This record gives sequence, structure tokens and C-alpha cells, in this order.
Amino acid sequence: MSSITSTPTERTAVAPDAWIAGNSHLISMVMAMENADFATRASSAEGSEEKRWTVDGTTLAFARFGSGQIETDVFSKVVDGKVTLINPTYRKQFRRSSGTPFVSPERLWGFCNINNNSRIFRRPMWQKHAPTHLAHPGASPVSYDVVRAIVERDHHGVRVFFKQLQQVGVEFFAISAPGPRRDHPAARTQYGRDLALYIDALSRELWHEWLDGRGIAVIEPPAQTIDDDGFLREDLYHVRATDPPDVSHGNAVYGHLVVAEVTQHVNTARKAV
Repeated sequence: MSSITSTPTERTAVAPDAWIAGNSHLISMVMAMENADFATRASSAEGSEEKRWTVDGTTLAFARFGSGQIETDVFSKVVDGKVTLINPTYRKQFRRSSGTPFVSPERLWGFCNINNNSRIFRRPMWQKHAPTHLAHPGASPVSYDVVRAIVERDHHGVRVFFKQLQQVGVEFFAISAPGPRRDHPAARTQYGRDLALYIDALSRELWHEWLDGRGIAVIEPPAQTIDDDGFLREDLYHVRATDPPDVSHGNAVYGHLVVAEVTQHVNTARKAV
């Protein structure tokens, strides 16, 4: 894992080496850079509100889509050979933060919008149904094939987006959300914890199967961020005074570790060109 140092980037400097975009799980990476005393915010491109830093000699720019709740349905399409966002919220936020409504093929992108798995294991259906191997009194068993179909349906919008990106020749990689948190309301019972870990592991397996088959690289949460049971380490929780409280995101320390992995990947990709 590379170390992180940050230096100012002037508006006239070389354009970012990679643009990182996606859902709210970007917050940990942005916080890592904003909270570090060695990180200086670089100038954004004209007409955008993107956040930009130089990390180990590599310049990264961050641009948001919006809530991961939108990802399950198709949120993009190809227009005149470019991928554009058609969901109004995504389109507005992405245009404001990146300065363009399109995912530019001239840029290297990292998309943080896979394995948002609390969206699956928190569903009320799991109170009355359970994967066959986790079935318990009062719960109707659900076969592996059905559970797999549920997970893959959750992936639908992002898979369409990734297919479109490849169709128009965008170079990109995927960045996973952190592992599940033990303090999530859906994980209060032993069954809930077992379910969360099972759904999370299955989702990551299916994403790797799908991405590997298409030659798309994926950055998973660094191994040291996961505790012995498979949950995100408690000291890496993003804690904030909200109602309901945050039970899904990592904090700045977590983001620091992920940015190091992203930087390493981008540097490797640059050398391969």
C-alpha cells in the first residue's frame, strides 16, 4: 500500500490523472483528504465544484452522483457516443461537481458504486424469509438461486452503466463500499449478523465474477479494515449525530486506506499506457 502525501495543484497544472465518482461512500475518501493536516485542497476546474488533491504525485478529482438508492435501476444512457446520467438527481450533482453531464472517454475513472450491500440485507423481507442455510423457526427458506437473483437484481443499474462505459471506450475501475457494520440495526441478532455477512460475501463474489469476466479491475476494502468476523472494524466507523444515525459508511481513517489503494492502482495504470 502506498503512503499518502498531498500537495497543492494550481489551476494551470496538469489535469487530474483520475476522476473518482459515485455514491455517498465517497465521503470517507474526501474526509481523509480534507481532515489531513498535510492535505491541501487543489484548484477545481473552471465551472465545476469538484474536489481535487495530489496524492503521491498523482492528482485525483472527486465528483458525486448521489444516493446509492438510485443505483438499482437504470440511471444512464449513451447519447452521441458518450455516457450521460438520466436520473435528474444524479445528472444535476454530477454536472455541478465535474463540470460536464457526460462521463468523458478522455479521462480515467474510478466508480465507487458497487457492494452497497446494506441495501439488500436490511430489507424487511428477511424478517419472514431466510437463505436456506440460515432458515430458522418462523422463517420461510429461500434457495441459493433465488437469493442470487435478488442480489443480481440489486446490481442491475450499475451493471448497465458499466456496459455502456465499455461500449463507448471509457477506461475505468470499480471501488467497493466498505464491509458491513456490526452496529447496523439489521445486524442486532445473530441471524441478522449471519445474514449481513452472507449477503455481503455473495455480492462481492458475484461482482468479481461479473467484473473479472469483462476485464474490469475492482478495488476492495483493504484487508486490515475488516475484523475477524468479517465486519468493518469499529474504529473505522463514520460517526455523526444524525437521526437515524450513520450505520453504513467508513470514516476518514478508512478513506485514507482506500485512497492509498486507489492511488496505487492509478499509478500502475499510468505506467501501463
